[in-house]
Amino acid sequence: MILLTPGPCMTSEAVRQAAASEDLNHRDPAFLELMGEIRGHLRDLSGGMIPTLISGSGSMAMEAMATSLVVRGPVLILADGYYSERMSEIFSLHGIAAKVLNFGWLEGWDFAPVKSALDEQSYEWVVACHHETTTGRLNPVGDLAEIVHQAGAKLMVDAMSSLGADEVPFAQLDAVVASANKCLHGLPGVGFVLTRAPVPTLDHPRTYTLDLSRYQGELPPMTAPVPTLRAFRQALREFVERGGQPGRHCEYSKKKQVMLDGLRGKGYPIALSESEQSVALIMAGLPKPYPEWFRENYERGFVIYGCKGDLADRFFQISPMGESTIEMMEAWVESLPPFAS
Repeated sequence: MILLTPGPCMTSEAVRQAAASEDLNHRDPAFLELMGEIRGHLRDLSGGMIPTLISGSGSMAMEAMATSLVVRGPVLILADGYYSERMSEIFSLHGIAAKVLNFGWLEGWDFAPVKSALDEQSYEWVVACHHETTTGRLNPVGDLAEIVHQAGAKLMVDAMSSLGADEVPFAQLDAVVASANKCLHGLPGVGFVLTRAPVPTLDHPRTYTLDLSRYQGELPPMTAPVPTLRAFRQALREFVERGGQPGRHCEYSKKKQVMLDGLRGKGYPIALSESEQSVALIMAGLPKPYPEWFRENYERGFVIYGCKGDLADRFFQISPMGESTIEMMEAWVESLPPFAS
C-alpha cells in the first residue's frame, strides 16, 4: 500500500529494521549514546536550539510546549485551520489566558489585526502554525516573528508538517514543536520541542508527564520508547546523508510536481496557489463523496487523506511526504479518472 498522506508516512527498510533490533534498556550507556546523537542532529538541524524529546504524538509535544513554556501568559493565537484552532483548546483546558485571532481557512493571515492586538495588550507568547496541515498553507512565520519581537513577546510555532522539508526560520523563533514521523521519516511515538532558551522550571507545573523541565537531564524521567528512538536516529542519519532540509525539499518538490501536473491535466481544482503551499501537501477538489473516493483509491493501492470542517465535502489531500518515489506518484496520477464535480 502506498501512503500519500501527510503523516504517518512511509519509512525506509533501514528505519524499520532499526526499530526491530535487539532489546535495550533506557538506563544502558548505549541508550545515552543514542539520545546524544538524536539531540545532536536536532541541534544541527535547528541552528543550535535546545532539543527536548518526549514520548508520544506530536500533539502531546505541542501540549507539553504550551503548558511548560508559558510562565504567566496571556498568549495570542493565530488560528487559520483545525490544528491552530486546537491550540486554543489546549490553553483553555489548562486555564491559560489566551486571545484567538481567527482567519479564514482559505484566506491566510492578515498582519493588521495581529499588530493591533499586540498594541492593545502585552502578551508573553504568540502561537502559530508554520505549515497548517488543514489546508497545506505555509505561513510566513519569519515575518510574524519580527512583529512579535518588536512588541516584546516570544513566538512558539507548530512546525509538525514542515520541519525537515520546508525551510523553517529557526533563528527568528523562540520555540518550535515537531515529531519524528512526518518530514523526518521516523516512526510515530516521539515528539520534540526546540527552544531558544532553557526550559523554565515553573513554581506550579501544570502537568506531570508533559512537564518539559523534567526531561532536561541525560536520562528520561519515564520509560522511553527505545525502538522508536532507534528508528528516529536512523531516519535522522538518512536525512543528513540525503542533503538535510534542502535535499528533502528537492525530493518532495519533484514528487509534488508530478502530482500537481497530473491533477491539473485531468481537471482537478487546486485549493491554494503554489506560492501559498507547503512543499509537503496538496489540497485538491473532490470528484465524489470522500468515503467513495477514499475506497476507490485504496482499492488501487493508494491511501489519500480527508479534509477537516467545512472543507471535508469539497477537497481531499495528498502528500509527497515519506519514502515514496516519483514512480509511485506517476502510477497514482495514471490511475486518476478525469475530474467530474
